[in-house]
Amino acid sequence: MVIERRRMNGLLIGLIAMGLIACSGSVRVPEDSFYRLDIPAPEVVPVTAAIHGTLTVTVDAAAPIYRDRSLLYSSVDTPARLQRYHYHHWIDTPPRLLERQLADYLQTAGVAPQVAARGDRLDGRYRLRLQLHRFEHVRGRDGGHVSLAAQLLLADGTDSELLLREHIQVEQAVAGDTFPAVVEAYQRGVADVFAQVQSMLERL
Repeated sequence: MVIERRRMNGLLIGLIAMGLIACSGSVRVPEDSFYRLDIPAPEVVPVTAAIHGTLTVTVDAAAPIYRDRSLLYSSVDTPARLQRYHYHHWIDTPPRLLERQLADYLQTAGVAPQVAARGDRLDGRYRLRLQLHRFEHVRGRDGGHVSLAAQLLLADGTDSELLLREHIQVEQAVAGDTFPAVVEAYQRGVADVFAQVQSMLERL
């Protein structure tokens, strides 16, 4: 009887294990999605450059979390808590994603005769640093919004004189509850940040 009971228990355990394997095999693992930011060129191009010399652009992050390729989110109820979206990533880290585009944007805007990003290995006289303090989706009713904040520093590398220090804060509503809608809000937010940087430089 004992042996027979053990056999029955073993058979039952085997059947349960096979059922679990079959169930797990039917679960579909989500695919990774990667997003780029396509920022439109500036609409207004000044006749004369605001900066008379080569401008080097650097974008970095105030906290290591903003060097993560995963899209980040918080909520209206717990704004101090940041979390990562699983399976949804930028094609590069936000600082690297923005740096090249900001340099190209300012070059097209004509704020300086030549604008270079860090990877160009061109040491310009003027150095613009944009440090990201917020770059996240704040989840809430009707899609929430994206929140972007950065500090802008402009220095004359010749004598290390600080020419400009400004804080930029932008929020853009998310029109829907899909990730493409979130990314579209990011694009509008980054375009707003770039336009503010251009305006600040043109007022020098």
